[in-house]
Amino acid sequence: MSHLRIGVWFDERHMAFGGPTVVLLGTILGFFQDAAARDESIRILLNEPGDVNWELGLPKDLPSELAAAPNLVFGPMCFKHSDGELRNPAEHALFAVKERPVLFASDWFREWVCHAVPFPRALTWGAGVDTDFFTPSCEPPSMDFFIYFKSQRYEDLGRINDFLFNEYFGIRGTVLTYYSYDAEMLRDAAQSARFCIMLDRTETQGLAALEIMACGCPLFVLDETVYEGVGRTGPATSVTCWDASCGMKSSFDRIRVDFPAFLTQLPSYTPRAFVETSYSFAAAAGRLREIMHHAETS
Repeated sequence: MSHLRIGVWFDERHMAFGGPTVVLLGTILGFFQDAAARDESIRILLNEPGDVNWELGLPKDLPSELAAAPNLVFGPMCFKHSDGELRNPAEHALFAVKERPVLFASDWFREWVCHAVPFPRALTWGAGVDTDFFTPSCEPPSMDFFIYFKSQRYEDLGRINDFLFNEYFGIRGTVLTYYSYDAEMLRDAAQSARFCIMLDRTETQGLAALEIMACGCPLFVLDETVYEGVGRTGPATSVTCWDASCGMKSSFDRIRVDFPAFLTQLPSYTPRAFVETSYSFAAAAGRLREIMHHAETS
């Protein structure tokens, strides 16, 4: 039986804890899940050329065997925010192989970087999350909400608390702060709450939002819509993977109008279905596989 050989390339000397590791391992698992759904067989080759090839990060040196690998795509861990302010596109290491497809984790981040470094084959690809681990609870919610806090602007957290105290006294919830929780804590909070109030800065993708939604927990997002660089600003968002079924995006200026509307519509939101369809490990890996299949011909 023939196998599709998928070359997965990464820096085996170092893989950052958190998002990058989740993207790497989750996508590899997703390749197997997607192949099983297709009733096909695959082989994963680590840092060896395959029939199709994916380089997750930005290699310090581009090995000749990787540069020549067929159906090769780079990203999305190849870019940083400062790339969007480069004065010379050639300063970016990948511009030397700009004919290859490159992946960005969200539309706004792709547009931000490509403003300065105009990759001709820039695509958006969002990684998946573990929809087997992040699942809805069989028990009814034990609290009304939790606040996912990652903005580091503590005055904004105070504004939310003041709003809830003055306008919605009696509803109950808690705060989960970035860097101060693990996966089980995030899942417990999302499973225990009727909804999540998300207070975040801009995100290149934002896996935590998908993990919360995979638990069936709708989001009320106080959206950060502008990214401020050193020399310029651009449109952005706090939650990149989104449609109307996920909840509502709002702002402090509109919170008194939007929050009661969000509560009224709460039973109609279906965030888990959105995640299962587009951002499970298998769904995300399947999209990446299709991108790699077309890398040489598109």
